[in-house]
Amino acid sequence: MILEDVYNVLDLHFKRADQAVAEILQMPLNAQIFEAFESIKTIDTFIYRFSKIQDYMGEKLFPTILDMLGEYKSSMSFKDILNKLERLEIIQSSKQWMGFREILRNDPEKALDVARIF
Repeated sequence: MILEDVYNVLDLHFKRADQAVAEILQMPLNAQIFEAFESIKTIDTFIYRFSKIQDYMGEKLFPTILDMLGEYKSSMSFKDILNKLERLEIIQSSKQWMGFREILRNDPEKALDVARIF
């Protein structure tokens, strides 16, 4: 895959996630946020886009980068890819990357904390 194509797809997801984050930051962070349909839509948008960013980076960007560096093997698991990227200092922490993924999948309320550092 061409790196420019990967960038263009990710850029779209980042722009939409940024819009959702901007809206989330304007919301009062309390329990009622999960009762208002508009708030739920915005939070869902962020979770969806963040998940798509992670998936696309994991499936396309990271293998492409490692391949360009001569470090990619098609037999590498996602965890192997993350560990290699960490060793090459391309990402800070493979554990943090996987942690964000678990938070977004299992705890929507904690996803708001992820949005604040996004």
